[in-house]
Amino acid sequence: MEKALLEPHTKRSDDTKNIEDSITFRGAIKELLPAVGLGYLFSIFERIGNVTNLYFMSKSNDPLIVAGIGFGNTWMNMVSIGLSMCFSSGLSTLVAQAYGAGRLQLCSYRLHRGLIVTILIFGIFLLSLLFFTPTLRLLKYEADLISITLSYAIVMIPSQLGEALFVLLRNFAAGFQVFNLPVYIQIVFTIAETIISYVLIYHLELGFTGLGICRGISEIGRTITLFYFLKRDKAFQGTLSWFQEESFAWLADQIKYQFHTGMVAYIDYLTFIIGEMVVASLGLIELDASFCFISAYLIFLTLPLSVSQPASSFMGMQSGRETPKKPKYISELPAV
Repeated sequence: MEKALLEPHTKRSDDTKNIEDSITFRGAIKELLPAVGLGYLFSIFERIGNVTNLYFMSKSNDPLIVAGIGFGNTWMNMVSIGLSMCFSSGLSTLVAQAYGAGRLQLCSYRLHRGLIVTILIFGIFLLSLLFFTPTLRLLKYEADLISITLSYAIVMIPSQLGEALFVLLRNFAAGFQVFNLPVYIQIVFTIAETIISYVLIYHLELGFTGLGICRGISEIGRTITLFYFLKRDKAFQGTLSWFQEESFAWLADQIKYQFHTGMVAYIDYLTFIIGEMVVASLGLIELDASFCFISAYLIFLTLPLSVSQPASSFMGMQSGRETPKKPKYISELPAV
């Protein structure tokens, strides 16, 4: 992207210059698989927290509540966290490329631009809530479903911001090939979220308010925790700084890159979301059944998805180091 990265490198930092360039296909597998396993473990614990919240909320035996959560998640996946996950995925490649080239300050600039993209997406989500009710009324959805879904989406605003920022920082860490730290943080906060969810939702019966507090604590808490540990890590020293003038250079190019890399995944994601919205138009029982099934099914679906982040990170890293053989092997691994 930046012209400097496209030119030959004559000097690299001590963190990246003493790297063995050559690697066999078997060696590439051994290097990538641990990261894939960590990614899948992260997804499992993330899903456990969501399923636990759904279980406690469903104890009211009100199908409208479960339907509101399911439809609300569908809407947020379409205009909020789904967009953030897809359009932040390319950040790990960009950061890994800069890190592989030994340009640590550039990693910081690319994080800043990624943060701008994340804020723009969050703004789209907030704007969508203003048009949520009239849009769904126009599409002939049930009034009760519209009302309870909007209530759920509103209490989820803090958690959506926290989750979007966490996705951003997790992709940034992946650019440095740090995959284990987000997993450890997720495990701790899944346990904490389960306890808080039990107290606020099941015991105190706070409903959506309790769910919003629970999810907000979990998402914002894990984001702050990840930032704290990255800030203390010497490998990230100087990269988690405030905006500078260079942060806004090449901004349009990075937005374009993240849009192109994320759009492929988002179109696939959008197909799934449209299917859920069609199911929601059929009735509450159908929506409840579909949402409960998908909540469990996603635990298995995330296995192939766990390959993409480490694969893109490894390819970006070796691209920055100018070792073309390694990306070739790495790019073949997702198919394996």
